Amino acid sequence: MWKQVYLSTSVTQIAGATLTAIVYYLYQFADVVTSVIAVFVFAIIYINYRQMFRDINDSIHQVELAEQEKAEIANQQIQAAQEHAQELEVLLEKEEKISTDLRQSKVDLEHAAFHDNLTDLPNRAYLIERLDLLLRLGVKVSQNYYVLFLDLSRFKNINDSLGHTIGDEVLKVVALRLRRTLRDEDTAARLGGDEFAIVLNDIASLDDARDFANKVYKKLTQPFTIQGHTIFSDLHIGIAPFDSEQIKPEDVLRDADIAMQNAKENNIGVAVFDKDVRSEYLEHIRLEGDLRYACDRGEFSMHYQPLICLRTGDLMGFEALLRWQHPELGFISPARFIPICEDSGAIVPITNWILHQTTAKLAEWQKISSDYRKILVSVNISGKHLADQRLVSDVKEALDKSGLKPSSLKLEITETTAMENAERTIEVLQELKSLGVHISIDDFGTGYSSLSYLHRLPFDTLKIDRSFVINVVDRNKDTEILQTIIALTKNLKKEVIAEGIETTDQLKILIDLGCDYGQGYLFSRPLPVADMETELYKKKDWLPHKEEEGASEPDVSDSPYANLF
Repeated sequence: MWKQVYLSTSVTQIAGATLTAIVYYLYQFADVVTSVIAVFVFAIIYINYRQMFRDINDSIHQVELAEQEKAEIANQQIQAAQEHAQELEVLLEKEEKISTDLRQSKVDLEHAAFHDNLTDLPNRAYLIERLDLLLRLGVKVSQNYYVLFLDLSRFKNINDSLGHTIGDEVLKVVALRLRRTLRDEDTAARLGGDEFAIVLNDIASLDDARDFANKVYKKLTQPFTIQGHTIFSDLHIGIAPFDSEQIKPEDVLRDADIAMQNAKENNIGVAVFDKDVRSEYLEHIRLEGDLRYACDRGEFSMHYQPLICLRTGDLMGFEALLRWQHPELGFISPARFIPICEDSGAIVPITNWILHQTTAKLAEWQKISSDYRKILVSVNISGKHLADQRLVSDVKEALDKSGLKPSSLKLEITETTAMENAERTIEVLQELKSLGVHISIDDFGTGYSSLSYLHRLPFDTLKIDRSFVINVVDRNKDTEILQTIIALTKNLKKEVIAEGIETTDQLKILIDLGCDYGQGYLFSRPLPVADMETELYKKKDWLPHKEEEGASEPDVSDSPYANLF
């Protein structure tokens, strides 16, 4: 702006001075007309000159306005660029934070996928990957590694009595003690529940692995206090080395588990895996699977052993005994498969099948003769079924379907089963008695019955265990025990059955002691349906003759399950 003012002022002064000089010259030397014309011309020139300068000034002003506007636009653009740059910086920071969070989430997710939430130990998935790597490296590398399988004993009792919160704290303490006991190169993992596993690295021998397992055992079994509760924890540890027969990580873990089960069965702290135990375990698994389909495949059959009145020799009824003819393995002893049924839970549906089979068959046999109208059938009830709330309805369903009178069915439970939860047993037996069925306490003398509960149990007969009958002779210790049991039962106004009778001497002693009923090979071995029907139609004399005693085959089975089903 100052340039415009300076230029305009300077030109005006110069032009004014020039015009003044011209006017003075004309005044001195020219005539009037010429002077007037000259003045007029110069006036026009001056006016044009002024207009030109106004136009120039206007143009300069427009240029300056344009430059100002351009400068303002430039400033706005710069400001917008700066704001955009700031926004971009903020976005980049947010993106970087999101990227960092995603990376952290990925790390957290990977950690969660391979670690236990409660103890923060590696989990089963991590352990499986570790074992898989060792197997792929080969026996030359893995032979220096050993797997330990740990199972806490009585942990369920802690949860049930003190609550799951205390139980969780116990698991955390166990995990902490494991971390403090293991070396840096070892790996501990929680498999789930109260089960843990350890991979020992660079162990020179099995003895060293056993020593380390004993160290872990001593550390974890030391008592500790949680929220005022002193916890006494016990456990069982199984040790498994790597070998060439192990193909999958689960095979190694299975072998360590088998060893742990062996420790549990033998009530020891630490046990080492061996291949013979593996064979038994695999057979156990196979039988467990086959048992689930044995009923549908028609592999089960019922055998019946007579129950005889010792005073008259009359047939009182039968004990129903389950037999399994495996299509490939042949006959399988009840001592082998009944415990598997118990452990797997298959015992309940199998017992229901037995109830339907036996009640229907006895209803048929009662029609053979009027002498058989009051005979009964005795069916063993397992502890698992006794604890099942459907037991009473299962029994009622079998009776309704067969049409058998409830008084013709006797249910047997072992003394040990009855005492496991005596109050619950009393309640269930009372419900069963309300149906009209008979109740018998089986294997009496082998458990630890409390007399305060025994007299409250609503049973009808008590069956003396075979172990007291087999070795009985006149005036020996077993005879005195038999006399005490029989006297106790009579005082309770119940009847007595003796099982495992094999000789006439045993029979005579039992009769002299006042035993009511008996069963055993002296009378008859358990017979299949067809053979038993033949005997029923014969109406045979069940009491043995002296000359037949030597011909009877003794029942040599000493298994607690041999006469269970």
